[in-house]
Amino acid sequence: MKTTTRPVAIVTGSHGIDLGIATAFAKAGYNVAITGVASPDNGQDAVAKLESYGVAAAYLQSDIADVSRHEETVTGVLSRFGRVDCLVSNASMAVVPGDFLDLVPADFDKTIAMDLRGTVFFTLAVVKAMLVRSAADVPRSIINITSVSPEVSSPERADYCISKAELAAFYQGVAFHIMDTGVSVFEVRPGIERGEEAADLGKICTALASGGLGFATGTIIEADGGSSIPRL
Repeated sequence: MKTTTRPVAIVTGSHGIDLGIATAFAKAGYNVAITGVASPDNGQDAVAKLESYGVAAAYLQSDIADVSRHEETVTGVLSRFGRVDCLVSNASMAVVPGDFLDLVPADFDKTIAMDLRGTVFFTLAVVKAMLVRSAADVPRSIINITSVSPEVSSPERADYCISKAELAAFYQGVAFHIMDTGVSVFEVRPGIERGEEAADLGKICTALASGGLGFATGTIIEADGGSSIPRL
């Protein structure tokens, strides 16, 4: 197993907001592992972009919904870099909007498998890998990108909102359980997607991972451009 002196971040997903966040970590000096369901060849452009910032990067083919392969994915990161210091969970199922009352079990199960079940168990797998190292030379963190949906209703995306609300509860539990280990846990809630969002989220995530906000573990960061501010 190769061990790097640079901190290592895993970002689930490899395009769009995922790649924007991964790029922010590369700029901050992290080696970066990104994941995706596509074949390894499809991740090479993203890897090249990340490595252009002078760090090492790797793409691991991984379907977060497939819990049986989580250990393989984490082992792949450890084999490549020897450590994990930050996890940013952003992979999510694209939901087709529809009438709340027309929600069917098959669509619900597919969304829950990725956005809730898969994210929960992948996070646990990474936390366990982090805790093997009793003392860290850099801060360690778990950052989950959810949504304003736990508090702002989107009736046409009921399954998505349910998954994000349940994730919010999960991350509060994780933060409480590992608060004495030095691993900080944060939830970031973006709002309506806009052009600069990926860069903004990347800056937020790298700041949270820096260790300067460790005492704020368990905190929810509203990163929605003010869209969830109550109005009269």
